[in-house]
Amino acid sequence: MRFLVLALLGLTLFSSCTLGRRLFLNAPGYSDQFRFDHVAVQPAPEPFHFKRPTEPLQLGQKLKVVPTVLGIGTESMQAYLRSSATQAFLIIRNDTILYEGYFNGHTPEKSVTSFSVAKTFVGSLVALAISEGSIGSMEDKVQRYLPDFPLADISIRHLLNHTSGIHYPLDGWQYYSPHLDRIYDKGLERRAAPGQTFRYENGNTQVLSMVLEAATGQPVESLLSEKIWSKIGTEHAVQWSTDDNGTIKAFCCMNSSALDFAKFGRLMARQGDWDGQQLIPREFFSEGSRGDTAEGQFIRYKNHMWLEGEDAGIYMAAGLYGQYLYVYPPKNIIIVRFARENIHLHAAWSEFFQTIIAQL
Repeated sequence: MRFLVLALLGLTLFSSCTLGRRLFLNAPGYSDQFRFDHVAVQPAPEPFHFKRPTEPLQLGQKLKVVPTVLGIGTESMQAYLRSSATQAFLIIRNDTILYEGYFNGHTPEKSVTSFSVAKTFVGSLVALAISEGSIGSMEDKVQRYLPDFPLADISIRHLLNHTSGIHYPLDGWQYYSPHLDRIYDKGLERRAAPGQTFRYENGNTQVLSMVLEAATGQPVESLLSEKIWSKIGTEHAVQWSTDDNGTIKAFCCMNSSALDFAKFGRLMARQGDWDGQQLIPREFFSEGSRGDTAEGQFIRYKNHMWLEGEDAGIYMAAGLYGQYLYVYPPKNIIIVRFARENIHLHAAWSEFFQTIIAQL
């Protein structure tokens, strides 16, 4: 009995520390939204509703995809989605929902989790803060807003494009940490000089959120509520996961309905305009949708968004396990996909979307 008590006590203490949480809870997952603390971002006072076809289009059966990486055979889109850990899948064109499917026990009312789709929300808020004058420009140094930040030569642009060169604590530490506000308390090491090379780091987004709060005097979740979520006709709150002290996990972990996330996709597709109201500066999307390799940037990433390439003009918010808000301007199409735990093959899903779009 004594051994059992000691074992349970040890397990409790072990799982309460960051390393313990990482090992005890295993990899990040959909159900973490029910495990973490959170803050709520309330929906809009007036809902926006996408239009729907007058008659069912049956696209789930009509659209064909290649089910294997070997490129052999085809099957219906719906059959593939059902077998792929997908929870929600939407195809929207010209504000009309052409296809809406929910799988693996999911329903329209259930929340999906964003993982790194949240990064594009944070990037959008940074662009808005610049346009409103709270942040001077993308070239401003982080120390202007966070005087105790240990590296003097890191700019807002470096953080937005993941070219800061910073060696942050491991992603597992950040994901499970009860003290995200201490992300640089012990100093930060460099992997490279800023503006030299691309390395995707959750810490860049977390520091951006700290810059936002220092510059505006508002919590990031309040900015999201005031500037975006309440303006785009959302019908469900965002439950944004936090650490034990109420600091949001800015790099991930926004939880809401797939249809409400689709409304942010609509805002992306319209380059920040919501029915005549410019909520996010157009330049954030027009510049961000064109990749380049200046100052160490990756040609398929810019302004906290993933891109199809240098000149394609196709951009997306993307997250772990294949969460997507995929914007295809040539046909005014938005594709929304959320999933449970699964291997995240970005190139494979991008090809999947292109196969579907070619048939529309």
